[in-house]
Amino acid sequence: MSDVEKLKLYNDISSYLKEEDRNDLFNKLQISQNNLPSRLRGFQVEDELVMILDYLKCAQHIVLLDESSSFLTGSYQCDLLVQLKNNTKIFLEVKSKEDFYYKISGGNLDNRISFANDFGFPLLFAIKLNRFWILVNSDYLKNNNGKINLEKDFENSLFSSMFGSETFVFPKGIKVVSVYSKTDSTIEIQFPPHGNLVSYEFYFNDNLIFEINADNTKYLFYSTGLEILHDKMAKSNMEINRLDDDKTKIVEQLEANFFFNDYDAFLATLNHTLDHKNDRYNCTSLFNNILEDKSKKRFLQKENLSHIMNDLKKKGLPIVKTTIVPKNLL
Repeated sequence: MSDVEKLKLYNDISSYLKEEDRNDLFNKLQISQNNLPSRLRGFQVEDELVMILDYLKCAQHIVLLDESSSFLTGSYQCDLLVQLKNNTKIFLEVKSKEDFYYKISGGNLDNRISFANDFGFPLLFAIKLNRFWILVNSDYLKNNNGKINLEKDFENSLFSSMFGSETFVFPKGIKVVSVYSKTDSTIEIQFPPHGNLVSYEFYFNDNLIFEINADNTKYLFYSTGLEILHDKMAKSNMEINRLDDDKTKIVEQLEANFFFNDYDAFLATLNHTLDHKNDRYNCTSLFNNILEDKSKKRFLQKENLSHIMNDLKKKGLPIVKTTIVPKNLL
């Protein structure tokens, strides 16, 4: 069994296992440490794209292509075959880098284009750079000498137009005041080690937009749908104040305009949810759980997020919905 096959097997099984069992499996498979993080990340990013396409509800069919047999004919086959809701059929090659640049050699690109042409389907590259997804066709990549630069090429991405994703720009001036208790479990939203949520107030320019408390849980799913916003505020401006031995007050503020894609909100909600092993979900574990139980909850749905965004605009929060993100916000 090759290292690639071992890694794929490990990736597929590990989400069912506890950490000590994952380590034991890793050792038993005798997986090489060479380029391990990037190679394992490749499988996980494929799962992420599949779950994003599922979230966006843009595809009639998604077929994962197993590359393990490609050595028989020396094929440079692609990762996914997708039929979109408009009946367009495309091959997708999924790539990722943790920085802002991607490059593919001319020979590698030509071989993949040739494979796609043999089947008569266009070839597109879905490339994740840092946290940003870019979608370009093979001609664009070839004309770019196989190179993608996030800042230069982001505005030419086909991701929004082809898959129907939306981008939201939140204005600076947002403030959230939350109180957590170690003894009160009325609202089952946790923030370890501070306890369970007791109250939540969402402000814009000091005007209260909505609130959550034990007597008013109508907007409870708003707070979970806005996890991506909380992640941003936590990194930029978050104050934690102990009120007493039981309660903690947390104040988060958005000091600069912030944009995110709708699928970013889905991923953030997913990553803040614990599974039955008390591990945080990721796209691989969610994908495997859905395969095991087809009725499995998909967490935040696109229509849920649209409802939240529309309602917040009605309440006075000037959210901008766009498909073109200014470069200075990247």
